[in-house]
Amino acid sequence: FDPACYWGDRECDLAMLSWYPDLPRQIYDGYQAVWPLPDGFSQRLPVYQLYYLLNRANVFGGHWPGDAQFAIGQLLDEDALGASQARPA
Repeated sequence: FDPACYWGDRECDLAMLSWYPDLPRQIYDGYQAVWPLPDGFSQRLPVYQLYYLLNRANVFGGHWPGDAQFAIGQLLDEDALGASQARPA
């Protein structure tokens, strides 16, 4: 049993799993076979990962606050958001 269980968006779980590259590909393939992810998951993934980074920064400290700050900077980067393409030249 997970002592920190909660009800939430299923994409959160997959965002956390993506930090463990040694997990078998069958986990993701099985997930897609039973309940395919909606379009745009890869774009939402960094936002869901930020939740876990902030949680770890709060609980563990260490390098996690810097990792969270870096991730926030990446999310706010105009190129990452495509904002530079939306502005008139």
